[in-house]
Amino acid sequence: DENGSGYDIPKNIIFTSTGKTVDGKKARVVFDARPTQRLHDIDVLHEMPFVVRRLVQALITKPFVFERYEETAKVRVEIEGEEPYVLEGVAFHELTLMK
Repeated sequence: DENGSGYDIPKNIIFTSTGKTVDGKKARVVFDARPTQRLHDIDVLHEMPFVVRRLVQALITKPFVFERYEETAKVRVEIEGEEPYVLEGVAFHELTLMK
């Protein structure tokens, strides 16, 4: 791990959401991203006052926030009775991990 956090950062992120459109058709959206540009790796404990830091360390050993940016994120939209389509664009990812 390049930042000393002890965490393995995901190289691929996929979120899937299902539901219905306003007119009642089944819908599915899949977000697929491979965040490549590192923005920030934040050691949350380092940012806290000493007393709060000790309290958090007693409950959670090492909270970290990882921020990434990607210019080629894709969202696939599938609506019942229609042709699926893909939207491409930029994405900001923030991932919080705690042990």
